[in-house]
Amino acid sequence: MVHRSLAAVIAAVVLLAAAACCCCGGGFDWPQVMDPTAGGSIATLVATMLPTAGPISPPTPVPNIVLTREPAGDAGRETEELLEMAEVPVRDLHELAIRLQGVPADTPRTVNPEGSPDYELGARRLFNVSNVDTDEQFDIYAT
Repeated sequence: MVHRSLAAVIAAVVLLAAAACCCCGGGFDWPQVMDPTAGGSIATLVATMLPTAGPISPPTPVPNIVLTREPAGDAGRETEELLEMAEVPVRDLHELAIRLQGVPADTPRTVNPEGSPDYELGARRLFNVSNVDTDEQFDIYAT
C-alpha cells in the first residue's frame, strides 16, 4: 500500500516536471543542454532562459532646470534675525522642573548630593528609572 502511494507521488512529480518543461521550455535545445559532451551546462540553460534585449540606446538627456526665487523681503530678513538671536535652552530636566512645575530652586540635581552611600558588596537595591526618549518610568534592581 505504501509503495503505491509513493509511486503515485513520483508519477505526479514527473508529470508536473514534464508539463512545466512543455509549457516553459518549448524553445530550449534540451539534448544539448543535458549532454555534457555537447557543451551543455547550467550556464547554457540560464543563457537560453534570459530574454534577449534589443540594442542599448544611450540615455535621454534631462534638461537642466534652473530655479529662481524672489528675495525674501523685509519680513523674511526680520524672521531670520529673530531666529539667529533666539537662545535655545539645553534640555535640562532639573531646570525645566524648576521653571515649569514649580519645583523649589534649591532642589538637588541628584538623589545623594553628598556622595554615594557605602553599600555592602553584593547588596541589591531597587531604583526608579526614567527613559526620556519613550517617556517611561519603571523600577529596576541593581546589584
